Amino acid sequence: MAKKRVAHEDHGPGEGVRRYLKSRGVAADLIDGGLDAAVDRWDAIARSARDYDFTLDDWLNDMDLRDIIEGALAVADEPERQAVLQRLLNADERLKKATVETGSIWGDAMADAASWDPSRTWWYFRRPANPGEMIKEDLDAAGLL
Repeated sequence: MAKKRVAHEDHGPGEGVRRYLKSRGVAADLIDGGLDAAVDRWDAIARSARDYDFTLDDWLNDMDLRDIIEGALAVADEPERQAVLQRLLNADERLKKATVETGSIWGDAMADAASWDPSRTWWYFRRPANPGEMIKEDLDAAGLL
């Protein structure tokens, strides 16, 4: 009986991150791109935060990406973490400058259930400082303005 060959990618660098991303249900392009692609996407979100005019649901999904990155960092090996750390910190700072603190964007019940707090999971407690009309209506309806 022949042994099953396992592709090198199954156990190579970044595989733990790819497994984690898959478990979180992210898009295939992010799974394939790993932590590097996720941080690139986060940077693009941070750059768009100043003129954000999508819906609150879009914002929630975008902030979930930052949470996914945090989980991916926990399973990444040290070289993977170091390769993205400065870009991540820069994107985080960019997003913080374009946003203001608010209550939990997912609501207090969800924040309590998930044990989120503004110091550790800060991305769930921020909204665009100058929201566009679409998200402004949603934020107002949610009591976040």
